[in-house]
Amino acid sequence: MIALAISCSSFAQTDLDVYRYNLSEVSGSARYMGLGGSMSALGGDFSAIANNPAGLATFRNDEFGIGFMLNNQSSTGYLNDGVVNDGRFSMNMPTLGLAKVTNTSGDWNRFTFGFGYNQTASFSGSYTGLGYNDQSSRTYAFLENAQGTRPENLNTFSAEYLAFQTYVIDTSSGANYFVYNPSAGQDQYLNIDRNGRSGEVYIGFAGTYQEKLQIGVNLGFPSFRSEESRFYSESNFEDTASNALTGFEYINYINQSGNGFKMSVGLQFKPIHEIRIGLAYHSPTWYTIDYRVQSSMRSSFDNGDNYSMDTDPGYKRYRFSTPERIVAGLAIVMGKAGFLSIDYIWQDFSNSKFKSNTLEFLDFNRQIQNDFAARSELRLGAEINAGPAVFRLGGGVQSSPFTYANNFDTKANYSREYGSLGIGYKLKQVNLDFSILQYRTSAADELLYSTSSDVVYAFFDEKKTRIGLSLVYKF
Repeated sequence: MIALAISCSSFAQTDLDVYRYNLSEVSGSARYMGLGGSMSALGGDFSAIANNPAGLATFRNDEFGIGFMLNNQSSTGYLNDGVVNDGRFSMNMPTLGLAKVTNTSGDWNRFTFGFGYNQTASFSGSYTGLGYNDQSSRTYAFLENAQGTRPENLNTFSAEYLAFQTYVIDTSSGANYFVYNPSAGQDQYLNIDRNGRSGEVYIGFAGTYQEKLQIGVNLGFPSFRSEESRFYSESNFEDTASNALTGFEYINYINQSGNGFKMSVGLQFKPIHEIRIGLAYHSPTWYTIDYRVQSSMRSSFDNGDNYSMDTDPGYKRYRFSTPERIVAGLAIVMGKAGFLSIDYIWQDFSNSKFKSNTLEFLDFNRQIQNDFAARSELRLGAEINAGPAVFRLGGGVQSSPFTYANNFDTKANYSREYGSLGIGYKLKQVNLDFSILQYRTSAADELLYSTSSDVVYAFFDEKKTRIGLSLVYKF
């Protein structure tokens, strides 16, 4: 289930963390994006090396490449009866690379060394939901989660601790709690603002055997950062009892960063001039992750009282390993007129694992095995040469990695589809490329809270539009 690591602590990892750590998108050079990322059988592009390191051997000249990208993210949020549009704009440099080619006279007639950087995913986005709920309130979740635990024993990083300190919940005696809004009927608001991305610095080496077989290996140093603020509020309570709660705000700040290591090996084979076959294996990525969190809550009452409380900043470090990944590709080359290409990518998300020096992740790793399955991705691309101008078309689909091994009613899917267009212009020593790519994600969801009688989600449809511009200089 999405976001199901429900815990009283803000430190709880969720299924969405697993999804984000494994996320891989079509991002990088404008040529690569214009072809929908379908280049594992072709190579000759700094972003294509990220899928198949054998593509490094396709370079015929020493080259330097750099790319720039504009990102426009938009979302439509559905919470109860409300619909709200939101979005975010950003700009970055998704690719940078250098290739050095050495030609020899033997059967292994060409060797290429390369290094560079490729962005693998963007986390940036803004999501808003607003709606009226007369069935339940999040105060009921605070109440149920705290019930039976004396106030002094509440986890000081938990929402229940903040709720008690701000009188959103209170005790009548011992560990018996109550709320000041016994009747539901209020506006609910959620805003998630996220910034960050993942990428990989790589060092690669590849060789060509008799212009038929190319073999390559990459050492990769992936990293990511994600900064997220989550603002949730309830207001305009209909309960008019004396000293009734009129509203509260609950805010979470989460900062995550990780650095890791991986290896990949690949080959490209040309049985005849018109056919290219690509195959690559990517090892797990072994991350060390730093996780920082802080939360706060504010409340207001109809008698004019206002309360606020912040948790202390929290920090922990842990390890995470992604599953291995398999990439296969086929390309049909039509002489100098262009080519058609297809890629297939497979990765089993259920093999993701959290690790620490204690047993704290034992149960969650079991949950990952239930909540996730293998995700497959199909990419298609076509390129047509028309003199110095080159036209490109691409697209693809990603299946959802979630199994929904749960009893909750959720329409979230997390499958994705995308399409792209591109154009390039070739000069003697310089290639200029331009592309537009658009992602659509089906019904991502955020679990707001769960009580014994109600489960409340916000659902988001998301669209990402990327405009890429790249320059390649041949020495």
